[in-house]
Amino acid sequence: MTVLKTPESLTKEHRELFHKLGKLAAEKGETAREVKELLTVLEPHFEKEEEAAMPLLGALRPLSEGKMVRDPSEVSSLHRKFTSEYPEMLEEHNQVKRLIDNVRNAAKKAQDESALAMMDELEHHAAVEEEVLYPAAMLVGAMASVGAKVRAQ
Repeated sequence: MTVLKTPESLTKEHRELFHKLGKLAAEKGETAREVKELLTVLEPHFEKEEEAAMPLLGALRPLSEGKMVRDPSEVSSLHRKFTSEYPEMLEEHNQVKRLIDNVRNAAKKAQDESALAMMDELEHHAAVEEEVLYPAAMLVGAMASVGAKVRAQ
């Protein structure tokens, strides 16, 4: 049996992204101001992901190996939370993409290659979440919920 725990690789990636963005925001100029604006949306968004989606992903490997989840009701509860927040989280991704464009425009004017590279990295991160991680979290929650119903019968 397994307990829900966010995969360390995802936690580490969020920390690294915030560290790099924090360094950009600490600089002077228009690029830094745009990064600060980006962080006002990104920080609460990451918190939401870490509360609802990422713990579900902690059950992905064990479930794929045929192991049981210790507390299916916890998975079901998180799945309901994530399902209800999913549309808003996708809209936040749209906001983040617009803010990335603002940073990118400022970075181009300033010829700031490190900021441009960071925006590419952040954009890739968002795409992986939308295309892989969010759907995987949905499937984990659905699979665990179905498993809990089957076990209850």
